[in-house]
Amino acid sequence: MSDSPVFDAVCDDLERRTSLDRLAVRGTVRLALKQAGLQVGTVDASQMAVVLRRVLPAELGARGVADAQRLCDEIASALAGRTFAVARDRAGAAGDTIGRFGS
Repeated sequence: MSDSPVFDAVCDDLERRTSLDRLAVRGTVRLALKQAGLQVGTVDASQMAVVLRRVLPAELGARGVADAQRLCDEIASALAGRTFAVARDRAGAAGDTIGRFGS
């Protein structure tokens, strides 16, 4: 599965605004999403905003990014004003379909 547009946008923004390279940024965001129980391919803007505010600042701070909380808050606020096309969760839809058949 490909990465969600939200993931790509956040990574691009972090790469521009920090000294971390592309690989480090993407790996760090992937780790934060994993800690939150989310997947790179299906994360949406509201889920990513929570990760940005609660999980990612500590990960960025551990990698030497100064004022990581402020940076993450700014990116999360910017996400609120954007619209992203995120692929539908096909596994969840399959579960709903199977559930309609009963036991």
